[in-house]
Amino acid sequence: GVLSSYLSDPFYILLLDTRSRDAYSRSHIVTARWHKEVTTDMRFLIDAYSYLDQYSLVIVYDDQGSTTDEQSSAMQLLKQFEGLGLERVTFLLDGFQSFYRDFPFLCDSKGHWSEKERGQIETHPSSIIAGKLYQGNCEHARSERVFTDLGISHVVNVSSEHYNSFEKKAKYLKIPVLDEKDSTLLVYFERSTDFLMEALRVGGIARALHSRR
Repeated sequence: GVLSSYLSDPFYILLLDTRSRDAYSRSHIVTARWHKEVTTDMRFLIDAYSYLDQYSLVIVYDDQGSTTDEQSSAMQLLKQFEGLGLERVTFLLDGFQSFYRDFPFLCDSKGHWSEKERGQIETHPSSIIAGKLYQGNCEHARSERVFTDLGISHVVNVSSEHYNSFEKKAKYLKIPVLDEKDSTLLVYFERSTDFLMEALRVGGIARALHSRR
């Protein structure tokens, strides 16, 4: 959200892991729940529609993200949810293994997340071009973990207040724009585009685009 991460809201997203219990226990996407814990919950058994409808989004995933096996736990669960008439249910294509390869830092073995614990999750920038270009805020720009996790090599710093935090690790382009409604970025588009295109041309290392907020 605007003021805090959507992950801090326990009713924003429900991630359901349909792999085996052992696989789930070893590692899963942060905040995900093992599907049988949910489908055997008394509140779910009493009124499955109301239980799921309290979430803004429900995502089901398995190991490989295959939609060809109609008898898989993931496909069976999706059919069950579709039968309830739920519209905000989706399937994670390519599954957990693909997600883990791209975002290992967003996977762990923790079983449950309280609302307080969710609020302490360190977020990462939004992916614009997978593995190459990200858009984040000033907190991301100051996070050494973000730079390490994503391998940031180039940064567009769109602010007048914030300094370049990791000049020994990354190349910076400073765009000194005030965070005011009458500020314009148009005069900087060509310069920032050239900077980003050169970064992408080098290839092989993730880049970042950071703004003030």
